[in-house]
Amino acid sequence: MIARKLNQAGLSPLHLAPQNDRTQAVLRLLKFDEGLVRVKWRDGLTPLHQVVQTGKVVLLFKFLEVCPEAIEDVTVRDEMVFYLAVKTSMF
Repeated sequence: MIARKLNQAGLSPLHLAPQNDRTQAVLRLLKFDEGLVRVKWRDGLTPLHQVVQTGKVVLLFKFLEVCPEAIEDVTVRDEMVFYLAVKTSMF
């Protein structure tokens, strides 16, 4: 599945789309495979962790809507999404 493939930097399409403000691409990817929210890259960060750190609230809500179990994912440092939100002052 190409949507789960990581590039040379270890990023999936769902990691890259929010970074480039491609909200429509994110929504299309989620229609294809809701589990993409949980694809891990460097340090165990998922797209959900990434949108929390960058303050993309609309995408945060969408990710949790389509894949609520992703809230349980932790980084290699055992950091949950809520911890990262507080750590980056995105609460």
